[in-house]
Amino acid sequence: MEAATKEVEEEDGEAIIAIADVSDSIAVEKAAELIESKLGPIDVWVNNAMVSVIRALKENECGGV
Repeated sequence: MEAATKEVEEEDGEAIIAIADVSDSIAVEKAAELIESKLGPIDVWVNNAMVSVIRALKENECGGV
């Protein structure tokens, strides 16, 4: 997010990062209010919410991979 913000600012744009837990609707609303109070209406909203588990699978662990 910092890199994207820097790119926007290098092109004379304005950007703000507002981090909120998307499962918490009140936190999302507060983030939106913060953004709109500083920059006006939101044009683009990037939601980067993800949970993952990464590990190697052994042969036959899932019934014969």
